[in-house]
Amino acid sequence: MPDGSSAEQGLRAVLGGENIDEVNSKEGAMPPKEMRAYIMNAPDEMNVSYSDEARRFAKALLKIADADSTAFLKLSRQGHDFYPDVKGKYDLTGFMYGWAVNAVRYILSAKPVANPAIITLGEEE
Repeated sequence: MPDGSSAEQGLRAVLGGENIDEVNSKEGAMPPKEMRAYIMNAPDEMNVSYSDEARRFAKALLKIADADSTAFLKLSRQGHDFYPDVKGKYDLTGFMYGWAVNAVRYILSAKPVANPAIITLGEEE
């Protein structure tokens, strides 16, 4: 997601064929600082909600990125199956995984990477 949206907002946009920028403008995109707080305040319990589980995973990734952002950014560009030891502790869909990775990249002011749950047809930039 290009802006600070929740996993539920992003999923609704993708499944409903909506433009994510329009969804964000309607529901209020979070700037990176607010996105960081949103993620760091994720509940500790599993499966409270779809977005909360994605946030819990993003929180783990954000802690890793805070410790070494260069390594996180490099690994997150290489594919969707990095940090498998961390990933195994969460009940994630492919979309949630991709949302969490891109939420952390957004906080770090990095461009988003492909979400493994979304197929893009056509040429990449």
